Amino acid sequence: MALFALPPELKLNVIEFLDPDSTLNFALTCRDHATLANSTLKEHGRLLSEWKVVDTTDVRTLLWRVLREVLIDPRQGWYIRELNLPATRQYNWNVNESLYGTHPNNGVGPSEEDKGLFIKAARNLRHLYPVTGTKTVLRQHPRSTEILPFPQLTIASIEDRIHRGFEDAIIILLLHYYPYLTTIRHTVVHQEECLETALWHIAHEYKNPMIAPMLPLKHLRTVAIAYYDTEGSVSPDWACYYLCIPSLKIFAAQGMGDSPSRQVQRSLFPNGAVPCSNVAELFLWDCRFDVDGLAVVLAAVRHLEKFTYHGGGSTVSETSSYQAKRVLEAVVTYAAHSLEELSLGQGYVDDDLGLDIPGPTVVSLRSFRKLRILDCEWSVLRPETEEEEEDLQHDEPLEEGFHRAEDDENTDTEFDVRTILPECIEELHLGGEFKVYEEWERLEDTFDTPSVSTPHLTMDKTCLQRSDSDRRIGDAESRGGAWSHPLAQLFEGHGY
Repeated sequence: MALFALPPELKLNVIEFLDPDSTLNFALTCRDHATLANSTLKEHGRLLSEWKVVDTTDVRTLLWRVLREVLIDPRQGWYIRELNLPATRQYNWNVNESLYGTHPNNGVGPSEEDKGLFIKAARNLRHLYPVTGTKTVLRQHPRSTEILPFPQLTIASIEDRIHRGFEDAIIILLLHYYPYLTTIRHTVVHQEECLETALWHIAHEYKNPMIAPMLPLKHLRTVAIAYYDTEGSVSPDWACYYLCIPSLKIFAAQGMGDSPSRQVQRSLFPNGAVPCSNVAELFLWDCRFDVDGLAVVLAAVRHLEKFTYHGGGSTVSETSSYQAKRVLEAVVTYAAHSLEELSLGQGYVDDDLGLDIPGPTVVSLRSFRKLRILDCEWSVLRPETEEEEEDLQHDEPLEEGFHRAEDDENTDTEFDVRTILPECIEELHLGGEFKVYEEWERLEDTFDTPSVSTPHLTMDKTCLQRSDSDRRIGDAESRGGAWSHPLAQLFEGHGY
């Protein structure tokens, strides 16, 4: 019998078993169905408003209690859209403190009956985490390199973590009971290896069309990962895991540094593999990647539309440096076909790392097909001469604050930055320091007349500003730093 032919009483019985999205789809089929589903939709709306976010800030919410509730009533998982995991959460119920300070809920843990319920739920996931071997995977850490079991042992690891009181096992289980989860905000603390290996397995199995329909995170769209301390960084391995989730559109990181581990690169992004990620925007704030490691991330994305990369200092990574021109070169290589907005900020320049690493003297952006907005420091675009590279390594202090006469000779009087910009550019923001004052004056003269190289760029969409004065070229308002970016709000209450 067709659905439309059912009596209203039977249709109401059907509606009672539908999740919120399915109920809405049912209501949209016709006016009668909308009338029948009206009260149910209102109840779904009320519960969605009440349970939308699981917020563990300051240990207000204990994840194991949330898991116990959803195991008893799985329908509660229908309404969860965001999982907020800052550093101030309870990350181990067997200790008397969370990461920062004391709280009445610190040290409060589940009963043995609750633990049994959690372990049973974990064992129900054996078909997704089969035991097939004892291989290992390397995990990079700012101070060490650890050997972790491959995800074939995930279920046993979850059970062990539950007995030892670590909440990363609880997070893994919750991911499977929140089918409509769209956002994860997570400050990574120490001892989250079990969660990391589970995410590796989920990322890897999304490449398997037989397993993918059974995996969690099908509706995940936004992930923000931060590091909990002022020194050190979270591994880019975490970025690799989430980039493999097909539904993900936005990935943001704060305090991420160095490169993905070779094992993660080989297993998730092997040589010759086509890009797999559907992410449209990457937002990297206070990060310091090795350029080759950043290239791994960029190469994994099919059609990147927006990219923001604001560099961190040596406290993030002592072995990597920003190397702005090489970063720009990597962006051109892997995202020139799709990128629409690009924002680069070198940030802290507090060491001499990377000065001896060969890089391009100038990077042309002419191959960008869709780039509309460019926001970066002048030094990223300005050509470097051999004399300047030598000066960087053998710089001598100047008396009375004056520059050498030969500095003027090294400045390319013929260089028009617009000749290396893409024809599609519509908005330009340049800032930072200028080698000599005459360089700024030449830039003013250059922008006095339009350029055939950038026919869509106008002065009302141009903002060139020196960092050491209030002089500006163009009428556009400054975009501000990375902290003014809308995605920076994802890190409120996160990081250090």
